[in-house]
Amino acid sequence: MGGMRKRSRTVNSDFLLAIRQIEREREIPPEEIQSIVEDGLVKAIQQESEGLQSLRVEFDVNTGKLSIFRIREVVEEVINPVLEVSYKDASLINDEVQIGELVETPLSLRSFRRIGIQAVKQHIVQRVREMEKNIQLDRFADKEGQIITGVVNRITNNGVLVNLDRIDGLLPNSERIPGEKYVIGRRIKVYVEEVRRGGKDSEIILSRSHPDFVRLLFQLEVPEIAQNIVQIKAIVREAGYRTKMAVFSTQDKVDPVGACVGYKGSRVKNIVNELNGEKIDIIPWSDDPAQFIAHALSPAQVISVEVFDDHSAEVIVPDSQLSLAIGKQGQNARLANKLTSWKIDILSDAEKERLVHELKANVQYEKTLEALGISTRTMNILKEAGIEYAYDLAVSTEENISSIQGLGEKSLEEIKEKLNAIGLKLLEPDKEPPAVPPALRSVRGSDEDYEESEEISSEEEEPEYSDSPEPAAEEVDNS
Repeated sequence: MGGMRKRSRTVNSDFLLAIRQIEREREIPPEEIQSIVEDGLVKAIQQESEGLQSLRVEFDVNTGKLSIFRIREVVEEVINPVLEVSYKDASLINDEVQIGELVETPLSLRSFRRIGIQAVKQHIVQRVREMEKNIQLDRFADKEGQIITGVVNRITNNGVLVNLDRIDGLLPNSERIPGEKYVIGRRIKVYVEEVRRGGKDSEIILSRSHPDFVRLLFQLEVPEIAQNIVQIKAIVREAGYRTKMAVFSTQDKVDPVGACVGYKGSRVKNIVNELNGEKIDIIPWSDDPAQFIAHALSPAQVISVEVFDDHSAEVIVPDSQLSLAIGKQGQNARLANKLTSWKIDILSDAEKERLVHELKANVQYEKTLEALGISTRTMNILKEAGIEYAYDLAVSTEENISSIQGLGEKSLEEIKEKLNAIGLKLLEPDKEPPAVPPALRSVRGSDEDYEESEEISSEEEEPEYSDSPEPAAEEVDNS
């Protein structure tokens, strides 16, 4: 393109000063500023010509010189002057040009209307903001998983915008502490959960409900944790209500719980205040599952813990401690489950005693008449009446037994004596019968099924033959 005259202008000194200020204050490199200005001018001029023009812009960020070139195709006859230039005119710019080639011709800024200048300004401002945001996002990329302090800037439907020095982070509603009030201008600590990159969706996601927020607060407050003398082995949290944290000391002389609580509770009190009164249970970690589970149910007292191979445990607590162990809406038990990773069943002392008594009773209910030691004659009569187990006797009243043909007073006394020997007795009138023992339930079904089957078997014993006429007649003939 030899012979082409290069027209250039120097931009307004105020414009250059503004660029220098952007470089200095926004920490944007000069080459990026140059790219933004060039791109902004191209877009603005194209906007004025409805996007028809092909342009190239040169801007020297150091001297302020600006050149704009319109790129057009060389043709014999011009139909569209925006996109095409005649061979004759193109030859004046470059005497070696050929038809079909592209040439650049200078474009005067004087033809650039006021609206175009405004578009350039808007583009530059927008691009600078985007670039600044990306720079700030890069600055926060290595702060993921850390606690920082910001200022409440704005409260929206999606959450709270927190100013973090030149950029706002979003504290979503789901990451807020339930019931916590936020005041614009107030400084708050936040946990950097994630730095998202993705165009318009780029943002810093903050949290005050994450369990690690509490973990790091303790790290800031307790020197022994920062020095790794005390370790936080596990932590679970229902934000705004309760946190459970298991701690361990690497030095025998250091009490891990005491170190976290501080003198007269000073350390933990500071953290509770930061969390607006959230309860914090600090417990000693143990590699003994039973002991760890007992600690995890703090503040409830525990009588005993029995662990099983299926990673479940049965915990017995005093009657007065049952509601405390379970917690409001099961919260204490739920957090203990999460903290220990064990499935915990909690029983009161009285409930456990009742279950043990019921278990022992079931063993006796399942005993056969032979095991009871009932005399042969009485046993045979009872079996004919459908009574085979101690349970069958325990659901029968004296009146029921006495009504069985062949059993007299002496047999009744014998039955009562044998039941009494194993801690059972006949059913008292107006008393609910005991539930069917597990061993008999698999054979007889539920209590209702069992009672129903007894009635059906006694009522349908004769009709069983009448359903088949031939065997019934044969039976009569044989008799």
